[in-house]
Amino acid sequence: MCALLLFCALSSISGGEVPMNLTLSFHRITVKAGHEEILTATAYIRSSPHLFCIDVTEPVKQLVFFSTKNTLYYYPDQKKAMRIDYEKPQDISLETELTYLFRKDKGLELSGYRLDHIESAQDATISVWLPPAAFDKKIKDVRVVTDSADRVLSMTTIDNAGKAIQKTVYSGYEKGFLSLPTDARTQVFLPDGSVQTDTHLTLLSGNSSRDIPVRISAFVVPSDIPLEILKW
Repeated sequence: MCALLLFCALSSISGGEVPMNLTLSFHRITVKAGHEEILTATAYIRSSPHLFCIDVTEPVKQLVFFSTKNTLYYYPDQKKAMRIDYEKPQDISLETELTYLFRKDKGLELSGYRLDHIESAQDATISVWLPPAAFDKKIKDVRVVTDSADRVLSMTTIDNAGKAIQKTVYSGYEKGFLSLPTDARTQVFLPDGSVQTDTHLTLLSGNSSRDIPVRISAFVVPSDIPLEILKW
């Protein structure tokens, strides 16, 4: 679950040309009803040969390797390993991953949303996206705000009553070959309160597979660790 949360949060990247390789560090704090949950990890993405790994260090040490055929989980402290094999190939190619990461609409169009109209505001542009039929009973639209440099400043989901049910604000853009926001704050508004998640993301390297440690690039489950295999 931690790995999946991390993958979703990587959507805070935007702009720039898609590099062939990426290494990113990630720190996330979620607060709900006064309870704090922390997730710290590093993501490694390589185009050829394909590699997509998330190295989670907190709250539980784990390595997660994604591919079209399976997902492998390895827990070194618990000496456990599990592989989920898919009956049908999963759409988790590097091209798809990076397409979602770098699109300015954060993958809305690819998820079935359609652009309704664009509004102009002072020093900003607001694109309004309508949801696919599966979500239109709960969601009125999603509003994406970009600045004059075409960087995403915020994304807000509005329900059919006109209330915001989720909002993410991006900040701390750094100059470089990627337009990368270092910080994102997401608030989910629930009937019994709100959940706030603060994410800090750092690009460690790009376009160099040599930056991926051997323990990741050449990983195999240790011979003394039993491998549990599940079919999906």
